[in-house]
Amino acid sequence: MNHFLQSLLVLSILNFGAALRTKEAWTRLFTVDPDSIFHPEADVHESQRLYFNDENKYVKHPIVFQYVENCGISCHEKLSSKLNAYHLHSPNQLGANIIHPSVTTESPKHFYSIIDATHALVHVDHSVAKALASEFPDEIIDFAPVLPSFKVHENVDVATICPEGADGADTEIELYVVFFPQTEDALSTLQNDVKASSLRTEGNRVHSPFRYVEKDLHSLAVHDSATLTIKTYCPDLDETVRRFSTRPDVQWVEVKHAMKSLIRWAKNVTQTGLYNEGPLHHIGITGNGRIIGIADTGLDDESCYFKDPSSVFPFDFVNLSHRKVVYYNTYVDDEDGDGHGTAVAGTAAGRCADGYGFDDEDGAISNSDEAKEYNGQAWDAKIAFFDIGSGGGSTTSSLSVPGDAKNNLYKPLYNTGARVLSMSWGSASNSYTNDARYVDDFMWNYPDSLILHAAGNSGESGSFTSVSNSVGSPATNKNGVSVGATSNDEKAWNFQGVVNGDGTQYNKNSLAGFSSRGPTSDGRAKPDVCAVGWDVQAPLHDVSLTAEDHCAVDPISGTSFSCPLLAGTAVLIEEYFVDGWYGNGMKNGSAGFSPSGALLKAMLIHGAQPLHQVQMSNGNTESTEWLDDYQGFGRAQVDKGTNFNTNATRDGLTQFVLGASDPASEHYVSMSSCTTHTYDFTVVNTADLPDGQDSPSTIYATLAWTDYPGTVGSSNILVNDFDIRIYDSTGTNHDAVRVSDRKNNVEMVKIENPEAGREYTVEIKCISLSVAQPYALVLTGENGKVDVPPEDELDLGLSQLAITAISVMSGITCCLTICVYWIAYGSSKRKAMLKQANTQYAVQLAEQKEKNAERKKARMERQRRKNQGVAMTKV
Repeated sequence: MNHFLQSLLVLSILNFGAALRTKEAWTRLFTVDPDSIFHPEADVHESQRLYFNDENKYVKHPIVFQYVENCGISCHEKLSSKLNAYHLHSPNQLGANIIHPSVTTESPKHFYSIIDATHALVHVDHSVAKALASEFPDEIIDFAPVLPSFKVHENVDVATICPEGADGADTEIELYVVFFPQTEDALSTLQNDVKASSLRTEGNRVHSPFRYVEKDLHSLAVHDSATLTIKTYCPDLDETVRRFSTRPDVQWVEVKHAMKSLIRWAKNVTQTGLYNEGPLHHIGITGNGRIIGIADTGLDDESCYFKDPSSVFPFDFVNLSHRKVVYYNTYVDDEDGDGHGTAVAGTAAGRCADGYGFDDEDGAISNSDEAKEYNGQAWDAKIAFFDIGSGGGSTTSSLSVPGDAKNNLYKPLYNTGARVLSMSWGSASNSYTNDARYVDDFMWNYPDSLILHAAGNSGESGSFTSVSNSVGSPATNKNGVSVGATSNDEKAWNFQGVVNGDGTQYNKNSLAGFSSRGPTSDGRAKPDVCAVGWDVQAPLHDVSLTAEDHCAVDPISGTSFSCPLLAGTAVLIEEYFVDGWYGNGMKNGSAGFSPSGALLKAMLIHGAQPLHQVQMSNGNTESTEWLDDYQGFGRAQVDKGTNFNTNATRDGLTQFVLGASDPASEHYVSMSSCTTHTYDFTVVNTADLPDGQDSPSTIYATLAWTDYPGTVGSSNILVNDFDIRIYDSTGTNHDAVRVSDRKNNVEMVKIENPEAGREYTVEIKCISLSVAQPYALVLTGENGKVDVPPEDELDLGLSQLAITAISVMSGITCCLTICVYWIAYGSSKRKAMLKQANTQYAVQLAEQKEKNAERKKARMERQRRKNQGVAMTKV
């Protein structure tokens, strides 16, 4: 696609570097002098004429503002506040000479997106842009329109994505088209425009240059940025891109990469590094009262790890009374055709139901206790599931991820009560794509959420050598957790009959060769952290789709399984804070608080242990070092950052954390101006501690923040930037392990053998700030192994806490009147309402049970036809 080959990324206009806007490129694209591109008052400038003529005077266009250096949060607050006031009050708010008849209080707010400390992207007309520049001459240096070529990602290139060039008529391409917020009328017009322009008459035949995805088109939200999936073919790619990139309501166009799917001993390894010690489980932290969200190929509702004979399976509604699955969105279908989703969900939170187990030789149920050994990491957590895989597919087939994942995938799962979301799929793109930004945008708007993505399985080449830059989007996001994979514990390999020689090859401290490597294309460190993903024992689905009860498990490998394992671990940490274990290692609900996603991320990273080698699939090994582009912060091990003693002596561990999601909590902290925060602590002498305790051998401090979402196409994705260091009373400075990091939003300081009796100060220093930024801090002084009770002294089958209430929330079809269970007893009217609700609930459950029976009948018929080779039609 020659006329887009030299298109610059959005931030390329912002950097104002001569190398980024060569005269040749500008001359070819716009036939203008590149030196005049940022002079809006130059009426002769062609790009200004293109957009800012009288005909388009009141048409909103994407415009970039450049502010003076070091203005940061002050400029962003002034400009965004002014635009908001302009929207709410009068068209004349920005200047006495401005007349803007189209603005009403029903119009959407002017779009304002922070790019970095000195740039912002807005969606306004020329009159508003000029008025702002006139009113704030001390803040605004310049402004310029975002021309069509700047809206197009560099991956939109015929030569790259079409194997036969523009002649590849049979090669279908999917594009993401991102629109600015729309009014209701404008959205209706947009939908009609897309429908009409998708057909074109050529002579006597109708030619379709592109098609749209119906679900995406009708899910576009009023007053919100939205993404539409467009399908086209190589000969029509140029025209399709031109049609959308020249629309003033379009923000961005990029190739939509295909998303593909990428536990017996593993779950303890993430807690202590030992296959037989899981202290969180020992003390009863098993996911009680928590919900984990998962999107994958499907889930086998007849597996004993999810089955609940006493409750109705919740297809497309919320049923909190189900023992395991509270919500199943049938976005694609209602079955797991390849078993990937069943194994993922089982690894995170599967739990064998009482009365079930493995079949013996006679077909009778036995070995129930052994079956429970394969329970998932957070086995008492419940699951909200979103089906994005077609039944009968394979792990190599593409998944159907909603175009607007923020509103149409993550939010429905979040609305069930899930705060930790696990996504074991990704694409081949190594850049910061729209899919990656959706993760950051969602977590910024829902700060108590954490989204984990599998890093990918493209880490080794066909010749068994490492492949850099292989982490795939959406795992290229900055706020979530990108999860790599390690080998399992030696015990697992021995169980499989693998001879491990001297134990140096297949062990938990080896990175799996297939685990995708970083960095991202813009230079950020990925993966963030690793977990066991090679040889994980996980539940199997029933291939025939007809078995009603089964408990099959099998070893399985991939970052697809390290991701839910770590997501289950995050759920345990969530419970740790909510139930008040933090502090003295004793459960105290009154001391609990809701952790932010940044705090959960910091906790997963804080105690991670270095990996010593890469274990390739053919048995060869390569070297790897802590913090390199292979392993990130290493193998997660949360006992280094959690205090879960069963007594109040805090043996071996002192912990201090900040990072609550609620601003009212004493554990919440935020920086609203670019300054420095400090925290003082003293290393206590062993002589001043109770018998049996020593001064800490190592001090760790981990800083993480959920950053404002980046700008797709920018060369710098980080918006707010902090540094952390620790200095002591002698003036000795301990920098972060990644010194002067300007790209990542996680930093750590490690001090080995700190001086007993010495005072230390943790310093959080702002480097740049564009918007008020909450952050999380984890500080521990660690002295070796934490004392935990023997396994046989604790009940590992702790009863599950019942969840009895849910609010009616947007994005969820809550057809059951369990949604009104919050009504309190206390009056006859309320009692009558509750009785009526219970009656209606029972009726609706019965109706849903009948629907599920029909689903199962249709599912079995599809499988029968498939086995006979009969063409199938989805019902």
